[in-house]
Amino acid sequence: MEHIFENDSNYKSILIEWGQKNRREIHFVTEEYTNNNEITFLAQAHVNNVVMGQGKGASKKEAQQNAAEEALNNVAEHHEQMLN
Repeated sequence: MEHIFENDSNYKSILIEWGQKNRREIHFVTEEYTNNNEITFLAQAHVNNVVMGQGKGASKKEAQQNAAEEALNNVAEHHEQMLN
């Protein structure tokens, strides 16, 4: 699975495509926080209603990309464990 997202940085798109191919429900929950007039977004990537990745960023898109990247890494790690 590692080779799938090695050369592409649109992790959200890759996660959604992986979910479609493997019949997994993918959705994101994003919240906005303000601290000292600075906005931070926190996102969670859910796979079949299980949080598989979390990310934060200065924009909603950045937070979701970071969450999707973590989710892909966790999915790949889980897949490796199942094969061993």
